[in-house]
Amino acid sequence: PQRDISWKETLRRNRLMVKQYDFTAEQRASLILDISDAEEEQIEHGYEITRSICEYLESRRIRYSFYTNARMTAVNGSWTYIPDGIGSVHLNTILEGLGRAELDTFCSFRRLLHNTAQGRDDGRSYILVTANPARKQQIIARYERQLGQKIFIIDIDHAGGKGR
Repeated sequence: PQRDISWKETLRRNRLMVKQYDFTAEQRASLILDISDAEEEQIEHGYEITRSICEYLESRRIRYSFYTNARMTAVNGSWTYIPDGIGSVHLNTILEGLGRAELDTFCSFRRLLHNTAQGRDDGRSYILVTANPARKQQIIARYERQLGQKIFIIDIDHAGGKGR
């Protein structure tokens, strides 16, 4: 558009110059907890890692959403997706869900990533907490291509010195 042309700079440099707009993007993340293909001890450690990541994101004031394939039964149904948010209510909602989480899944790893990636093109970061990521690499690579960016993977077995 003509309003984006810097006329002073165009005259000074004798070539068309377009204004550059710099904006500060809000940092956002999606935290994905996958418990498929994991043993009980790994699942419990995955819950601990997830809590630590949530607390870190909160301390940095980074808005985040939460997805999981862990079955989380509660009075009002299952908690498998919590939209972007920040603050004590948001954190406590996730922590309560983790406290009520069971040791089985309600959907596959592929479906979990599909649900996470659906309709996303907002430049957010993706953090995946999972066991045995090497076995899931093809699925992860497919969704990285769909999202147009890498998914940061935290292997439950190698995080914090716990696991098997």
